[in-house]
Amino acid sequence: MEASAKPPDMPLRRIAAGLGLFTVVVWGAGGVIFGLGPLPGLGWMLNRDVTLVSGNDPQTAAYKSAQERFRDIDFAIARAMTNLQIGPDQVRESRPRVSAIDDKPQPVERILRVSDFYATSQSNLEIDRSVSEVGGRIISAVEASRSKQLSLQVGFGQTVTHRLTLIPDETIFHKVGHMAIVINDLEVSRTDVATQFIGIDRPLTFSINPWRGAGRKWGVSVAERDQEVLVNLPMEPVNYPRISPGRPAILVNQSVAENRRVVREAISVLPMAGGFKNFMGGRATAHSEIMEVVLGEVKKSRRFFIDSRSSEKSVAIKTAGQLAVPSGSAWGIVDTDDNQERIAAVLDQASFTALEEGPVIVIAHARPNTLAVLEDRMQLLALRGIQFVHASSLVTQGKEKR
Repeated sequence: MEASAKPPDMPLRRIAAGLGLFTVVVWGAGGVIFGLGPLPGLGWMLNRDVTLVSGNDPQTAAYKSAQERFRDIDFAIARAMTNLQIGPDQVRESRPRVSAIDDKPQPVERILRVSDFYATSQSNLEIDRSVSEVGGRIISAVEASRSKQLSLQVGFGQTVTHRLTLIPDETIFHKVGHMAIVINDLEVSRTDVATQFIGIDRPLTFSINPWRGAGRKWGVSVAERDQEVLVNLPMEPVNYPRISPGRPAILVNQSVAENRRVVREAISVLPMAGGFKNFMGGRATAHSEIMEVVLGEVKKSRRFFIDSRSSEKSVAIKTAGQLAVPSGSAWGIVDTDDNQERIAAVLDQASFTALEEGPVIVIAHARPNTLAVLEDRMQLLALRGIQFVHASSLVTQGKEKR
């Protein structure tokens, strides 16, 4: 099958730079854990040497265990700070870290200013969630009734590794990013997986091939849940006919009348669809005369078009602009690798792009691993500042050619 858009090639350092004020927090912790050397932002906080206290052997198992736990919790707190949009200029470390005394780490004391967009309970829960994942816990939490200042002692067992003071600050701007997730292949997915996808209680857009599986049935089900439907329009790929989009489809050497008929028939099968997205189409989207035919029919039907960017040579968006057809371009596919850790990482990358550069439309597939990641991370991304919307919210209107 012809692959659609891949996420932009953004190495981790570029992601950190794109996040601006708050992703550098994660990088600081990453320097400790992965030995990356000096890093920007909060790298100074998490990447400097630890002064050893006389009498401790750094090679003992107890010492190493304590230090490893400390680093795990430090990294977990850094992740929570990222999700709470706490950047380096919002952090003051009042006590530098030192090594263990009696094999117990001395607590690091940090004062964190956080946007008052986040309720105290949200900050508390996010730090608790993050440190719990690495075996840590919040040992005590005290909130000042007037100032809403939150004082936390964090560590493992009864050992305190961090004393955090979170101060709400109304002057800190809370970033918001918009993301539309387009789900492919619902019509050919396992019934239980498809049912769980349409049961997700956040905006999703489902791109359905009218002629595969139970396309019409799932289109009706999606619409009944007030989610958005697109026609996943089969179009000729680069390696056609060795790779086929199925039939009917938009083909380069097919007559104009037949290509128009394909678009019209797709609408008749999925009348609830608000727009179109190309399925495959690496060759077809690179031909302006083909896209003029397709987008002409899209315009007549008063729908929009999403370019899945199957080819870097695509002229779909340019042609849509010339014909004044509302359109949008996919940022990339989040689950090219059907692996939960990789899916989560690419979804994070997309969220950073949405926060720093503007709205993104991402493509995913109705698969069990993708479902598991979305169910787990959509709430977390919402905390980070992502607002999930339907794809129709992110299309732009082109100017008609004169």
